Amino acid sequence: MEFIIIGNVIFTFLFIFIIDKITNKKRIKKKLSIKKNKYTKQNLLSKYETYFFETIKNEFQKEFDIFPQINLASIIDKKGKYRNELFRNIDIGIFEKVSKLPILLIEINDKSHNLPKRIERDEKVKAICKKANIKLIFFYSKYENKKEYIIERIKKELI
Repeated sequence: MEFIIIGNVIFTFLFIFIIDKITNKKRIKKKLSIKKNKYTKQNLLSKYETYFFETIKNEFQKEFDIFPQINLASIIDKKGKYRNELFRNIDIGIFEKVSKLPILLIEINDKSHNLPKRIERDEKVKAICKKANIKLIFFYSKYENKKEYIIERIKKELI
């Protein structure tokens, strides 16, 4: 009878030891998995966004600060819960030089903005900007958007 009890204790100890080794290996493997993933740098702006950014910067940088990829949470404060709706990026922002307050936000929409999720996102961004009293305009990549047109349209909004 003692052999059975001792055998069960040894078996239980070995079982726990083996399970611990297996789960520990999984934990280590999980920690090291970041090394297996391939991370590569990418451009901050697409070629089309760069075209807009350079056009706007070259025309307006003497009077204003121009920044790409503006996160709404960095320029809009929301009272209350759930700030996660502010974690959306705007393509280009025009800001006052001294105060750095936003004057005009610019979204450049390609055909991906026709998808239902993107339409919903764009509507949410419009509503947020309106509530924060920040002008927001849209340009669409399906149109030519020559430099002169971009500049004139922005000038009208800045008046």
